[in-house]
Amino acid sequence: HYVYVFKIIYRRFLKLWGLYWRYLISLVLLLTLSASLVNKFDLLNDIQYLNFKPTIVWLCIAITLSLFTLIQNKGLAYVFLGRRLSINIDVWKKFNIILVLFFIALSILNYVVNMAFGLEFWKIYKLFGQTFLLIIFPLFSAWYIVKQLKT
Repeated sequence: HYVYVFKIIYRRFLKLWGLYWRYLISLVLLLTLSASLVNKFDLLNDIQYLNFKPTIVWLCIAITLSLFTLIQNKGLAYVFLGRRLSINIDVWKKFNIILVLFFIALSILNYVVNMAFGLEFWKIYKLFGQTFLLIIFPLFSAWYIVKQLKT
């Protein structure tokens, strides 16, 4: 009986772990694409302060995800994860909205921390706060998708 329970837990762990790495790779690719577009079109050269740049990068990612929804109505996450998972279209659409809202929230949070607090606090937030959010969000995303797989 314990071996059976261990196998179930192990399978779920592997499924979550695989989703986590796929999401992390897709996030890195999306960040690279956004950064290359921002650098190619010199979007950030007019900005005086370094602490506004993450706000613009997170907004570019949110816009990229939103525009990709026009091409693939299930969203960019479906391209990376959808072929392996059998989840209905509504869940993919909700997940894509969650992704867009997450990056918009990161952008707004960066702007608010930048404007409301000093540069030293912003540095600590940028180093620890955004890093923490970018590590936790893929885990939340994997949990959400696995939860939807059950239903």
